[in-house]
Amino acid sequence: MDRDFDSESNFEERLIEDEERNDQRYYSTQLLLSIQGLGTFTKVDNMNVYAKGEKAEGALKHLCQQCKKDIPDKPIARIYLAKYRVFQLNLINLLTCYPQDKVLSYYVVILMEQLTNIDKSGIKLQTPNAPQMLDTLQEYKLYFLKPIVLQTLVTHFAECIQIEQDCRTKVHNDMIELIVLLFKNLLSIPDVEETKIGLESGKEVKRNLQRNFIYCMIKESVLSAFIYISQDFKSSIMQRITLALMEIFYYALTPFDPEWLLRDSEQEKELIQKQAQQYRIQKQQHLSTIPTRHSRFPGLFVTKRVLSQSGQISSQPFHQHQVNKLANQRQKPQVRALISKQKTIFVKPLTIDLYDPEKEKNFKEELRYSTIDFLIHCFSKLVDQAFIEMNKDIIDSDDKVHYFVLISHFLKFIRFYCKQNKEDNQGQLSSEFVSVQAALQITQFNFIYSNLINESTQLRKKNFNYRIFFAVINVLFEFLMIVRELSLSVYQTDRRNSQILLQTIVTQDIAKAILIGFGYCQFGLFNDQMLSTLVKLTALYYDLLELYTQGKSWSIRTNKLLKKKIKKQQNKAKNGRRKQNEQQNEEDNSFIEKGPDDENSIRDEDNEEENEEEDEDNETEDDEDQPIYKERRCNIVSEFATVVDYKVLEKYFYLIKDDKLLRNTSELNIAIYKFFKRIVDTLKADWIFFQLDFLYIINQIIQNKQLTYKSEFLNLIQLFRRIGISFVQLFKVNRLLSVEILFRFKDLATKDSILKNYQDSVAEDDMNQGNYQLEEPKKKVIWTQKEDKILIENYEKYQNCESPEEQLSLLLSQNGFTIKSPAEIRKRIRKFRLEDGNERAIELYQQQYEMISMKKVEIMAKSIKSLLQEVGEESLNQFFNNLFSTLQNYVEYRGSESIEMPIPPLDKLQFEFFEKGSVQAIFLGLDLKPPSQGEIYWRLQTHTFSAEIHEMRSLLTKYLEKAKKIDDDQIIEEFQPLQITSQKKQSKSKNQITENLPSYVEHSNEDKNEIKQHGSDKKESEKKINSKKKQKQLDSEEEREIYQKYMEQQALNEQIQRDAENNSKDNYDDIFD
Repeated sequence: MDRDFDSESNFEERLIEDEERNDQRYYSTQLLLSIQGLGTFTKVDNMNVYAKGEKAEGALKHLCQQCKKDIPDKPIARIYLAKYRVFQLNLINLLTCYPQDKVLSYYVVILMEQLTNIDKSGIKLQTPNAPQMLDTLQEYKLYFLKPIVLQTLVTHFAECIQIEQDCRTKVHNDMIELIVLLFKNLLSIPDVEETKIGLESGKEVKRNLQRNFIYCMIKESVLSAFIYISQDFKSSIMQRITLALMEIFYYALTPFDPEWLLRDSEQEKELIQKQAQQYRIQKQQHLSTIPTRHSRFPGLFVTKRVLSQSGQISSQPFHQHQVNKLANQRQKPQVRALISKQKTIFVKPLTIDLYDPEKEKNFKEELRYSTIDFLIHCFSKLVDQAFIEMNKDIIDSDDKVHYFVLISHFLKFIRFYCKQNKEDNQGQLSSEFVSVQAALQITQFNFIYSNLINESTQLRKKNFNYRIFFAVINVLFEFLMIVRELSLSVYQTDRRNSQILLQTIVTQDIAKAILIGFGYCQFGLFNDQMLSTLVKLTALYYDLLELYTQGKSWSIRTNKLLKKKIKKQQNKAKNGRRKQNEQQNEEDNSFIEKGPDDENSIRDEDNEEENEEEDEDNETEDDEDQPIYKERRCNIVSEFATVVDYKVLEKYFYLIKDDKLLRNTSELNIAIYKFFKRIVDTLKADWIFFQLDFLYIINQIIQNKQLTYKSEFLNLIQLFRRIGISFVQLFKVNRLLSVEILFRFKDLATKDSILKNYQDSVAEDDMNQGNYQLEEPKKKVIWTQKEDKILIENYEKYQNCESPEEQLSLLLSQNGFTIKSPAEIRKRIRKFRLEDGNERAIELYQQQYEMISMKKVEIMAKSIKSLLQEVGEESLNQFFNNLFSTLQNYVEYRGSESIEMPIPPLDKLQFEFFEKGSVQAIFLGLDLKPPSQGEIYWRLQTHTFSAEIHEMRSLLTKYLEKAKKIDDDQIIEEFQPLQITSQKKQSKSKNQITENLPSYVEHSNEDKNEIKQHGSDKKESEKKINSKKKQKQLDSEEEREIYQKYMEQQALNEQIQRDAENNSKDNYDDIFD
């Protein structure tokens, strides 16, 4: 029989799978035995009665151990127990049928808590079994809607609580903790999504599962029991379940809007009418966009008509495959999955009305009573204990979110509650803020601010926790709202407390954190709730700043640490001033006669002063250990300017485009209006709105008749009209504004030039052109040999023109050289005496460049000689052949354009050669441009073309031949790589270059110095030069010819220099130092 053998690895994998399958079978049999040991249904008098097994406690212990071994990736025990419906058939019946058996109930509650734990079920990790486990947990939650189940749990809970703390055993404390954790797990199970309702049978029941469960908890006094035990956190068991209780109140109370909870029936009717009217408007807009053609043949164009407005035609092409699209064409970046999967900080809102009006009314009243009961009796105590838990090192991010959301919810609740009492008491605001005093402490604000700074100063964007930042800005907004309400209170204590809190708030750098938050806030994140909260927080924060500062400047503590030395100096200066003042006071009072009692008192005072100095020294030592932050002075204008940016404005206009003003809340629209108004009035920066995308949205809002007919949008529309009028006025002055609005104004100079119609820049150019003759240019102008040659050859052609300097400047730019101004060309003409004729200019030209060319030939030859000895002729030829082919390609690619092309090294060999000083000296000889400040590559100059590259090749071959004839003793030292240094270092480098010149050039320089020292006796100097000539021994005839030319040029140079000094007093800088 033939057998197919797999590879060795597949065979081992199959063995592992067989072992797991055998273990799984054994595991399932053990679970089935434990399940059967729990109990069964029996018939008694034709009724099904559940009877527990003899070993039910042992079976429960075994099941608890197996569930404890589960991991979130693979919860095997939970899957089997859900498959055999153990929770529904066994555990519920054991709990309700045997309430007198305390031990059995204890183990039943342990297993229930393990099975309802959403973290251990793998739902948050999105495992393959996650959808099935979520359905299973929702079925578990359905059984807790039965009153008998909740009553049994409350009975066990009450029996454990009634026992005094000293008399309780560990089992009693564990039972209290287990029941609390069980309800926490049940409340954390989410409802089924509305999109899945109707697809499967039984989903309709789970739609309002959370709301019904909360209603059952209130009705069966479960929530009241939790409120009762939350009034005292002195015991260790209560401190252990603090976070669990906080999570229960988070899920049970925060889903209900405080405004809805405190609203009367008449207010609800008005709100329903507004919603119905808004629905009719949206439906009318939707019907206006539907094409008139048949649905099988949709129209290509759609006419969209807004109320009382002309129609707007928009295209509606068929959704078909694009023919002109390439396979590898780059597309726009997609939204990151990380941002789209962010879980919101709020629970699913449960303010929807139930079908039964009486049940809804009773539920709302009981919920309002429970919320107020929790607020008055245990909110502050729970917050105080939770604050202690938050400051511990090991804390989950979800617990922080629950903490901040719970505080913000009840701050909002107390605000509406006080507002309602104010209306009932005819304008007198009742002091109800005592119930939330734990959330209004300065330590609480410092904790909120520290979390805000920690999240906004993350170095990497992936470390930024969106949920914590959103929760922090949400609670900070409600905190500032309470501070504003306290400042308007009738009671003096409330106003004093608001001033104390404001003194702390204004000294923190909140504006910087807000700006960073706008940068991290993406479009569509948390359904734009985070962006809306940031906008409202910005408006409220600057309202409080204006209220507190009243136009004055103040100090803000930054996050930068101050050095300890500076703090020590400040302390010493303060102590010195204090001592001087005390000495002056003593001198003023010295004329008073002192008795013996006074002398004793003076001694006591001296001892006290010594003790005070010791205390101050100790205080300064303690202060050095504490962090000290820098402070900066600011005013309302500078502080508001920190958050005004184009990216921030994009977020604001995103919230008002496409008729979003009609859907926004009134608070959000007012905050947007205040931000725009501060930009126009406070900063006087209406120019920042002069952008095409901003002006398009502004025009849409002004033309929208639905907005113009409503009084709530009147101020915003008037502000936009002011911006439009200022734009039109500027457009009359600057006609190029239609092009400028396509781009952002990158800096202040660009903005000023656009607003002033570029008058400042034109005036500066005119002043610079008029001052060319009076002032020297700041940058040193470099002239090359080819530029001087073109200037001398073409001066006679343009000498009789009106402006020969401009013609010569244009000629140089056409040949690919750098642009020279007319004043620079005029100065160069006087340098070569072109007005006196070309002969004199040629003499000066030869004088300047022949000496340089001789030096260049000698230095280049010896540089190549050193390279030949170091790397060899073959590698040197290979390097230069590759270099010239690259330069030729650059020239062909550049064409006739005058662009400097960088010459980067392309392989390892070129990298090594480019670092050598001798290669850099050769590059200078080949007329390549060295890297300037901020550059790293050599560059091909603008006037270099194919002819110049061929000339470079011929020069290099000439240098190679010259280098082969030079002896080894005449090789110069290795050139140092070029570096960008200061003027002092450049002078040192010049001295080094002169040291590397040939020997006869050095002797000639010595001859010059000797001639200058001994006077103008020509005969003696000529004798000395001739005597030194005879001592020199030249190796070749070529060097002798070069030396003779050099000496002749030296004598001619001295004669020309004397004539120039006699004829003119002008001093010209030598370009080639």
